[in-house]
Amino acid sequence: MSINFISKTVSLFLLCTLLLASCRTDPSTVSEKNTVQFKNAGSKTVYMGLPTQLKTLNPISTRAPYPEIIYNNTIQPLMDVDLDTYESIPVLAQSKPIVKEITEGKYAGGVSYTFQIKEGAVWDDGSPVTGKDVEFSVKVVYAPKVNSKHYAPYFADFREIKTDADNPKIVTVTLGQKYFLGEEAAGIIRVMPEYIYDSKKVLRDFTLADLIDKEKAEDLAKNNPQLLAFAEEFNSPKFSRETLVGSGPYQFEEWETGQRVILSKKKDWWGDKYKGQSYQFEANPDTLFYRILPDQTALVVSLKNEDIDAAFGLNVQDFMALRENETLKDRFNFFTPQGFNYYFIYLNTQSPKLSDKRTRRALAHLTDVSAIVANIYNGMATAQPSPVSPLAPFFNQDLKQIEYNLEKAKALLAEAGWTDSDENGILDKEIDGKRVEFILKNMGSTTNFSKDLSAYLTSSFQDAGIVLETEVVDFNSIRPRLNKRDYEISSSALVGGPTPPDYYPVYHTSADNPTGLNRSGFGNAESDKILEEIRVTLTEEGRLPLYKRFQEILYEEQTKIFLFSPKNKMVISKRLKGKGYSLKPFIHAPSLQFADVK
Repeated sequence: MSINFISKTVSLFLLCTLLLASCRTDPSTVSEKNTVQFKNAGSKTVYMGLPTQLKTLNPISTRAPYPEIIYNNTIQPLMDVDLDTYESIPVLAQSKPIVKEITEGKYAGGVSYTFQIKEGAVWDDGSPVTGKDVEFSVKVVYAPKVNSKHYAPYFADFREIKTDADNPKIVTVTLGQKYFLGEEAAGIIRVMPEYIYDSKKVLRDFTLADLIDKEKAEDLAKNNPQLLAFAEEFNSPKFSRETLVGSGPYQFEEWETGQRVILSKKKDWWGDKYKGQSYQFEANPDTLFYRILPDQTALVVSLKNEDIDAAFGLNVQDFMALRENETLKDRFNFFTPQGFNYYFIYLNTQSPKLSDKRTRRALAHLTDVSAIVANIYNGMATAQPSPVSPLAPFFNQDLKQIEYNLEKAKALLAEAGWTDSDENGILDKEIDGKRVEFILKNMGSTTNFSKDLSAYLTSSFQDAGIVLETEVVDFNSIRPRLNKRDYEISSSALVGGPTPPDYYPVYHTSADNPTGLNRSGFGNAESDKILEEIRVTLTEEGRLPLYKRFQEILYEEQTKIFLFSPKNKMVISKRLKGKGYSLKPFIHAPSLQFADVK
């Protein structure tokens, strides 16, 4: 996770909120004794609903969100984030890494992170987990011809990875530059067994530097048939769907496409002695049975029939209907912890119609966020006026949600030069010597929320003399058009986690290009400088005023209309004891315990 890591992953998906403990999860309300007769009573299998299809279970070949929920039970990282406290916790690592700034040599200016692997950590064949496995797990990402384009940005600043010559349990990762998320970058390495995925130890013949250098790596591939054979095997079904091996508590049993994935608990698992240390060392059910249910109707029916014990990813209407069903109240607990994603409206600041910040502020005053939350999202969301959650310590408390105010909107539009010169009910303005009517092109999606929001905005904008014309676009076509700035306004959402945010790839002017994420075309000298300083400021205290000032700039410029952060919606059978979380996996199946039920 380097500067590029954040740009491709954390920034694309990460808007970070460190929620207060009281707001993180709903308390479990299950009683110790329940007299309801449950369909799966007595079974030591937990049946989970998975609301998506799967293409691969190889963590290197995909960064899709849901496969991780499965392979997280088998392939462990060095470090992880605690689901309750959101603090960084060791998993395969014995403790947090030793951090050292490098002042001389070819990596001067960089930082190294040294980890020691837990005592007793072994693979399924009884052999120890070592630094060589960690080395492999990073090198494979850069091996020529390996399908790893989704994962490679995580390690873009890595320069060297090396196992200690005297202690194979110690491994050091070196990053080429100082970066405030460097520890997280090194810690997220998912450690895969070299003896399984590279049985011939092909990658041991190459350094990480060899593989990072694209020209050198391509030359190596041309002259090394073993390297190409390795990539071909790694990309094959053997390692994408038939093999899933790691140091975690569960082993892969079966994957029937479009139907189910089954994992079984390992006997005498090495991690049992660390039980209670973190959620990663919990393994209560004997079997985890994931039913693949991408269709929302099928997901709901499976819950009602008790074919599954737990589900997440439910839409608002279905969740509320389930929660209000008198029969289901006796059988399920319902959880709504605050989530980490947030919704907003892109405004293309490079459009002549939207180049004036007074016009953009007027649109914000025409967007009644409170009404949208109440009427479109059924109240199951929290309004927020910036990309930072109001519950986060770096949220600027001085910022208030911009209230709906038609008269303020009209006044701002008039200040920006918008008038109804021909009295046809539509505002107009002279732009580049031509009289232009205020007709905005809205790029919508096929989701119910997008349709409802578009209908609301059409009516609200019309009150101020603005015409909103919505084009419904296929989901796969939206991102390319955003990248090309082929839009004027468009609603969207981003997902994040509890890591301090790096907004550089989303808001820096260098990211305002067809391959960058600055899709609003925003940026100035002050905002650029702040984003650059955040990256090299290693203390939270030092970053706090920078974050707050940056939020002020976004608020003043209104490059996006920030809407709300929805609550996660989860259902768990009362035959189980557990709760829902703000963070993925949302419901941690291995931690679920069995209640005393019939």
